[in-house]
Amino acid sequence: MAFNSKEESSIFESALVARMGVKELPLYEPLARPVSPTSSPPPLVVGSPISAAAALSTPSPMPLAAVPALPMHDDAAVLAAVEHDALTSSHESLPADPAPSAFVTPNVAEATAPTPVRAFSDRESPKDEPTLVPMSPTVPVQLDEPHPEENQSVIEEDPTPERKHEDEDTSHPKWHPHRKHVFIVSDAGKPIYSRYGDELRLAPFFASLSAMWSYVEDMGDTLRYFTAGDRHFVFYRRGPIIYVTISCTGEPVHQLVRLLKYVNYQIVAILTFTGINKLFTKRPDCDLRRLLTDRHRHLDRLVHELNINPSLMLHAVHPLRLPAHLRTAISQALLAARDPELYIAFLSRGFQVIHYASPKKLRLDPTDFHVTINYVNSNSFKASEVWFPLCLPKYNDGGCLYAYAKYVLADVCLVMLSANAGAFYKLHDCANKFITSMGKHMQQLQEWCETPLRTSEARVPNLLHFMCLSRPLGQIALPVQLEPPYNEHKEEKRLYRVYMSIRDKIGGEQHKLYSVTTQSETVIAYFPGNDRELYATYGPLESKADASKDSNLLLDWITRNEADLFIQEKTSW
Repeated sequence: MAFNSKEESSIFESALVARMGVKELPLYEPLARPVSPTSSPPPLVVGSPISAAAALSTPSPMPLAAVPALPMHDDAAVLAAVEHDALTSSHESLPADPAPSAFVTPNVAEATAPTPVRAFSDRESPKDEPTLVPMSPTVPVQLDEPHPEENQSVIEEDPTPERKHEDEDTSHPKWHPHRKHVFIVSDAGKPIYSRYGDELRLAPFFASLSAMWSYVEDMGDTLRYFTAGDRHFVFYRRGPIIYVTISCTGEPVHQLVRLLKYVNYQIVAILTFTGINKLFTKRPDCDLRRLLTDRHRHLDRLVHELNINPSLMLHAVHPLRLPAHLRTAISQALLAARDPELYIAFLSRGFQVIHYASPKKLRLDPTDFHVTINYVNSNSFKASEVWFPLCLPKYNDGGCLYAYAKYVLADVCLVMLSANAGAFYKLHDCANKFITSMGKHMQQLQEWCETPLRTSEARVPNLLHFMCLSRPLGQIALPVQLEPPYNEHKEEKRLYRVYMSIRDKIGGEQHKLYSVTTQSETVIAYFPGNDRELYATYGPLESKADASKDSNLLLDWITRNEADLFIQEKTSW
């Protein structure tokens, strides 16, 4: 819905104030953290067992799931008896064995305690019982030597980077000018997340957003978006949670809706959609921030990637450019590491996928890759191995798998997923088998990671940038090492928005060639068939005829190097 006049806007505002009953809502009270029965928690010391009851005083935003508990120390019964602050007073004991299905359905409202996550040093033997750290996967811990009692040191959690604009609210002069706000609010009007500013200070604004949705819903309609000046107010609801973005970037509405859906998928990946619904059914006024204490770490990064990463914009996987023989070697190494407990495995570098393996009939959706990679990249555990539950929202948003993650190279992470909550040691062995099987190919992989694709490699005259989408594969190819003028963040973001604007204008119409000339460049959108989309950028003085001819040269180069630019076939087991 859009307001075409100040009178209509005033009527809507008056109705909104009348519905809310007050002109300004009070701030919500700060939430209390769960505390230990002890006066102060002891430090986590390397090399000594950690008391589960004492360590519970460390807040943990782990998704709470009624899943089989991992092997714990002798005082595990104490941990299971402690009531979590975000749950009801009644708890059920956890089942002894995992469900036989590929997914375990979590029960957020009846979980007994946060699922502990194990972090291991590379030097620690998997045969020894390691120190159990009831930590969040978003705050991985690096362990030193496990047993030198005479030289114990305190484990320090990796601090969450200080957020920019954290102290802002609606009265702050810098809050309104932000070009793209993102908000998450519950049905009850309680704040969950804001990209800019502090949620508690913005509580009245969150309540207003919730009231807008309810006002239109009471009229039997659904509020999708409205426009005020140069800003789009876009709404998206999933279950009991409302997602809102306020943007003046010029992006089309459907692209902003895609952003909100990705934010929803990231939250579902942590808590599962079934778990969120059960929690809000029992407690409609619950505050979800207690279970998402690391929300800023994950969601801030995801929103940033959605602004500069075309693979998320196009709902596609971005493979790392590799020679075909090296990708084959990686495939063989994954097969050599196969185990009955291993369900899905993939290698990634940043948001680029190197290769992946899964059951033959399973085709993993790009969204599941993106939320998993973002979840892993949001943490800093390069010297450790981590084990955490994770939901794949497009595959099954009602259950979770268990993820093992380890960096096998400086910037290359191996992620393995299993349906068994107790499969850590087996996946640990699988990772070691993979590294052993790679052998000398590991050094070659490192060299190719340090040789990013450049635009100049295509050897096309006057070409500044390109992007090619393979529709059948759901993958894109584009330069990673950007060249002037797009090596600046602002210009890179502007160029990708030009690409998305062209795609939006074309829509479902059949076009073979479409060109746009701006003050900075000439962009050609070339559609040689139903299986590819090619976007090529040239200088602003390039004629349409020359750009079309050069785009054919570019397409020929991509076709010749297709086996290196795309993952032609996944590894199946």
